[in-house]
Amino acid sequence: MCEKVYFDGYLPPQKRAVRISRLESYLRQLITYHANNREIKSENYSSTESPLSVDSLFDFSRPVPAKFRGLPAAPFLVPAALERLARSQFADVIEVVPGEADSFCAAAARKSGGLVVTGDSDLLVYDLGLNGGVVFLDQFELRVCDGFLGDYCLAANLAVPHNISRRLDVESVQRLAFELKEDPSITLQEAVQRSKKDIGLTGKRIYYQMFREEYAKESSRSHDKRPDSRIASSQILDPRLSELALQCEDAQQTTVNMYLPFLIEDPSRASAWSASSGLRILAYTLLTGLDSRRTTPIFLEYSRRDTRIIATSVCILDSSELALATKILNRNLVAIRHRFVTLSPVLIWRIFGMIEVFSWYMENGRTLPSHLAFLKMLRCSKEDLLSWQDVQLSAMLQAALYSTRLLKQVLVHVSCRGTTRLESGLSILHSHLENLPPLQELIPSLQELENMASLGSELGTIFAFVKKWAQTGQDEDDEEGSQETLPKPGHRPGTPPGKAENEKAWMAVKSKHGKLRRKDNTNGKVDTVVKTPAKRVQNIYGMLADTSYDP
Repeated sequence: MCEKVYFDGYLPPQKRAVRISRLESYLRQLITYHANNREIKSENYSSTESPLSVDSLFDFSRPVPAKFRGLPAAPFLVPAALERLARSQFADVIEVVPGEADSFCAAAARKSGGLVVTGDSDLLVYDLGLNGGVVFLDQFELRVCDGFLGDYCLAANLAVPHNISRRLDVESVQRLAFELKEDPSITLQEAVQRSKKDIGLTGKRIYYQMFREEYAKESSRSHDKRPDSRIASSQILDPRLSELALQCEDAQQTTVNMYLPFLIEDPSRASAWSASSGLRILAYTLLTGLDSRRTTPIFLEYSRRDTRIIATSVCILDSSELALATKILNRNLVAIRHRFVTLSPVLIWRIFGMIEVFSWYMENGRTLPSHLAFLKMLRCSKEDLLSWQDVQLSAMLQAALYSTRLLKQVLVHVSCRGTTRLESGLSILHSHLENLPPLQELIPSLQELENMASLGSELGTIFAFVKKWAQTGQDEDDEEGSQETLPKPGHRPGTPPGKAENEKAWMAVKSKHGKLRRKDNTNGKVDTVVKTPAKRVQNIYGMLADTSYDP
């Protein structure tokens, strides 16, 4: 029986070097892949395989398909999985915790004597109590159950840290882990011998104590920050929003860090996150409104700039700018829905995202994407040859849709807390965003994009609409002067009163974003983080497992 599934919702500041190091590793992968693949054939990334069978689902020996090697991890896998789980029979056991999930898993195992299913070897170092155990995901096997021919069951090696330390006659698994961390080159037998002798701690006792305390502190520190009980149980926070909210609620925190998901984009171009900065600025502004008693913190976004991972400062909107931004978004959404009443919600929101992307091109004096490039954003065939511009446009659209989703979740978070009353414009925006589809639908696979071929001639109409709106801030069917037009660059002479003023004001707001505040640290370098390879540690404890676990 599954009692809880925990997801990280806040990583401590000491993990900052690890996070930046991981982002830089992704960037190196992307740069290498870009250099080796000047063009990309769509069929290389189109899934034509049949659905996974039950036995292959748990076959961890299968190598990663060659077409996916060399690329960074999928950027939105965790939030998409969370959304899917929230709509499943497991919704009641899913929790995004205000800390690292490790300590919450350890506390649950220690309390109930249960098992932690994980891929992280660190769980073996936590205090799991006398009966708490660990099962690693990649050790599961599918077997035919005895007496039930044809029926399958899962089996895996079970490691109980308390039993392991007793069998090896060492102080604790923590001591063994410390020796392995101090010298990853030693064998298991050598680590066991060092763990039995006090001589192994000569000159290291203070470091060993710090090592033990770190795991003990993690548990208490994480449990000090429980999510607000007034948040609706059906609304599961995105891990990044959870982290943002907890930082904003900490009155002692003067800087709020946002580590944007690493996108598969063209590393020789401007960051794909740039086009949707206005949406995120609005979300950050709403989060700072949760506590009017504290000084507004500095927001830093970590993302790619050229061939580096750096932090860029974000200026929060004042009340008039907030009202203007809300008005613009509301009118955008009303106009799109009015123009395309027969289209699905997914397409409506993808059109909204494309307007954000095309508007960025206009605001920065760049040539708008071609009709063909636009079509590949909406409907792509496995026969298509994708340029890196196509990849970049797709990444920009994904960034806009994720930023829209972040804004929606912030509005839900603010309204559920009940500490801040939404103004009328924000309430309207909240209602517009309620029908935002999940990420799994907003960012479809290539195979799903192929299925949009039925749109036919409608694609030309959509392209004309998006292009016209990006250029003039209005649809060509709008009546001249009937309403204030959205503030967009490139307006033509004869603009009705109010339009130019709005455009100038909104451009000033958006120009606040993008000022480089500082690099990822003072010397521009990232500290190297040395960890014992998780696979090696898992293999060691796999040999020491007490029994074969059959759930």
